[in-house]
Amino acid sequence: MLKAPFLVLVSCIAVRAEPRRLLFASLPHANPPTRDETVAPASFWPTPIEDLGPCEAPFDDDAVLRAARLQNALAFVNTPFQIDAWVAADGTSFAMSETTSLLESITTPNITLNVFETAAWSGSKFVEYQFLSSVAFNGGAFEYLQRECEPGRCVFTSEPSSRTLDASITAEIRITNLVTGTVSGPTSSIERSVYTFENCAPRIATIHADIAAGGIQTPDENFVTTSNNKYGRVLQMCSNHLLFCRGELAEYSDLDDCVARMRAKPGVCYDFFLKGDTVDCRMLHLLLARFNPTVHCPHMAETSEVCGFDDCPGGLCGYANTHLSPDFFAADRWQQSECPPPLPPTETPLPCIETCADDIQGLLAAGGVECEQTILAGCKTKIATLSPDAGLPTDVLIEELCPLACKQCRPRCDSAADI
Repeated sequence: MLKAPFLVLVSCIAVRAEPRRLLFASLPHANPPTRDETVAPASFWPTPIEDLGPCEAPFDDDAVLRAARLQNALAFVNTPFQIDAWVAADGTSFAMSETTSLLESITTPNITLNVFETAAWSGSKFVEYQFLSSVAFNGGAFEYLQRECEPGRCVFTSEPSSRTLDASITAEIRITNLVTGTVSGPTSSIERSVYTFENCAPRIATIHADIAAGGIQTPDENFVTTSNNKYGRVLQMCSNHLLFCRGELAEYSDLDDCVARMRAKPGVCYDFFLKGDTVDCRMLHLLLARFNPTVHCPHMAETSEVCGFDDCPGGLCGYANTHLSPDFFAADRWQQSECPPPLPPTETPLPCIETCADDIQGLLAAGGVECEQTILAGCKTKIATLSPDAGLPTDVLIEELCPLACKQCRPRCDSAADI
């Protein structure tokens, strides 16, 4: 997927002695990676603890308590498939309600999930982010084909009275690039998770996890494919913002307004995935806005409280996008910041971002439909009449997904190579 403009960039990155780590990207030491390899050091994992007891019935019987704890851990591992099943049977609203009830029943109110070199989510944020594990809610970005703890690989660290479960979870994942529609995988590897339970009870109190190796792009792959906002990232973020953030929730007056404001933003924060004042960060909140638009649509604004400049570690030095507005990318600012090399090479900004294009991400959200077939129903038809279970607001029209096919616009860029 490399193109000529990136060759200098890649050569600069290659001089680094050690591979960089990236949010949500567990880069293994082995090449090729071994199936069971995770890289989080011993210092990351919690110290095993035991119940302080004596416990009350029925959990005064350690075998009963461990069985209940294991059942809750396995229910959490199965969450992506359970969400998809509820969506298929009764729709997204039902799935959201049932999933929230399930997670609240198997975890403590202040549950914390700590993912190695990523972030930690607690309470309601923990619940919210679990929806992204489901292909029904993440727009098709990735899909678990398998996620299970095989016999003998979910082990309590001591017995009796252990409150700590060490789980090696077999994960098979298929990934779809939401900008290009390219599908990769499935890949199979091991996710390691350590569960700590509340005292004398089966609810999960904390989860420490290291994401399966190979499940997400490596840092350098992510930088190459997202740093310059190529492959239609700005267009897809903006068009989907207008699809999911309807009416007063829309942060931009129209598609061209959004593209004009977002094209000046960095594509990615150099060492961190989905962070900073970037298109990358806003893409995350676009996924979250699918099921919680009131909260997350404002996060895609030009000035965002959660995608802020200071959220990229290192400040200006953390932004390595070469297609920025001159004010953001002025050479003297880099000199004043004393950013360590390699600095991003100078490159001519994208001359044109084509806004007259069919919406790949929206079509994926609607179940992978294609415009050529969809427009036969009529461009003013609501997509929900063709696909009642489509992961889109019910008032979205086919012409919003297929403006080019519906001849609602005319391409204006000379070349689509860099859209």
